Amino acid sequence: MTASRGDRPWARRGLLLLALPALLAAAALGAPTTAGAVTYGTGVLCTTYHARAGSATIRFGYRNLSSAIESIAPGDDNYFVPPPPDSGQPNQFIPGNGSFDLTRAAGSPPLSWVLEGVGGEPADLAVADLPFERPCPERGPSISGLTPPDVATGAGPRPVAIFGQGLAGGTVGVSGEGVAVTTAGTGTEQRLDVTVTVAPGATTGPRDVLVIAPNGDEVGCRGCLMVEAEPPPVIGPPGPAGERGPTGPAGERGPAGERGPAGERGPPGPRGPAGTAGRIFHATGAPVPLGADGSATAVARCPAGSTAIAGGYALRGKGAVRSLAVLTDQHRGADAWAVTVSARGAKPSHRLVASVSCLG
Repeated sequence: MTASRGDRPWARRGLLLLALPALLAAAALGAPTTAGAVTYGTGVLCTTYHARAGSATIRFGYRNLSSAIESIAPGDDNYFVPPPPDSGQPNQFIPGNGSFDLTRAAGSPPLSWVLEGVGGEPADLAVADLPFERPCPERGPSISGLTPPDVATGAGPRPVAIFGQGLAGGTVGVSGEGVAVTTAGTGTEQRLDVTVTVAPGATTGPRDVLVIAPNGDEVGCRGCLMVEAEPPPVIGPPGPAGERGPTGPAGERGPAGERGPAGERGPPGPRGPAGTAGRIFHATGAPVPLGADGSATAVARCPAGSTAIAGGYALRGKGAVRSLAVLTDQHRGADAWAVTVSARGAKPSHRLVASVSCLG
């Protein structure tokens, strides 16, 4: 006698997982299957964080490889982890891809929906991570990039444009201390303009950017704004001397004072070395593409006869990375500066460029 889905033994889940690759291949080729309807969970599709309400709406997906609706009642083949196992998930599944939404309190334990033994990666409900989850496209704001992606300490207010979706009327914040943000206007659905001011001496490195929509939904991008040290001032050559003005009238001569006795003259001292006049200028290295693991090392060198006194870097390319860690940012010998970074979510177009300030 065939077991019902409510009391099906756990062993069948293992058989389903073993047979799943073949069933997927058959479905992709359009060939009929002999195992009947097969429906399984595809994991978390997107998560929208409602910061004002302190909750998150998670969208779970599934796939039905058959051509008919399949019924799977909540139970051993259709449940949530952690409990309660029945939290309002569907029990009928249309052919092809489908999904449903579930709202949970922010800060709850990670949540998995298991369907026919397949659940995917759990939904992360940690408050610190929720703004950086992939938002559902028709819910709340999203950030696709910033222009420019970097600001300097102590350089005064600088305009920054945030691009994405659902940005109209949003308020913007930047993680860490020493950064002030002023919204320039209500913006549009795809663009929000702000003014960013970084205090002198603020900590350099990547900062997170957060946008809260008027309805309280919040989204962010990790490490997408780079705070860089203000470059040293460049001292140019002296300008030409101006014309000499007319000579003024001679002043009245005062009375002569009494002359004191002459002192003894000492021996002449040694002559010191002649001083040298230096100037500061800047150089940049060649752009270096990030490797498959998101890491890269870029080097900038000073011209012959000059010395490296400071350096920095910039990450160029379209789109923002999820996070950026600076592994090294230091001298390489007396005339070069080297920077090594590790970026998560880097695109093939991203390039690391090192810069150096030289004294010569």
